[in-house]
Amino acid sequence: MTTIEIKDNNGSVIYTYEDYNATIKNAVENAVYNGVSLKNADLEEADLEEANLCGADLSNTKLKGACLRYAKLCKANLEGANLEGADLEEADLSFAFLKTANLDDADLCGVHLFGADM
Repeated sequence: MTTIEIKDNNGSVIYTYEDYNATIKNAVENAVYNGVSLKNADLEEADLEEANLCGADLSNTKLKGACLRYAKLCKANLEGANLEGADLEEADLSFAFLKTANLDDADLCGVHLFGADM
C-alpha cells in the first residue's frame, strides 16, 4: 500500500490518499472528487498530466513547474496560484478564475481560456 500526503504551504497535511498504485495525480483527483479544498496546497513540480480538476479550489496553491498538460481545470479557482514555469499545454481552463495567478514562464500553448476570469 502506498500513501500520498498532500500538504499545504506550511507542511500541514490537507489530504491523505492510500492505494496500491497511488500517484500524486490520483491523490489530487480523489481529493477534488471528494470535495476537499486544496487551497494553499504545495503541488510544486507535481505530475498532473491529464488530471480532472474541474471545479477544484486551488487558490494560492504552489504549482510552480507542475505538469498540467491536457488537464481539465474548467471552473477551477486558481486565484493567487503560483503556476510559474508550469506546463499547461492544451489544458482546459474554461471559466477558471485566474485573478492574481502567477503565469510567468508557463507554457500556455493551446490552452483553452473561454470564459476564464483573468
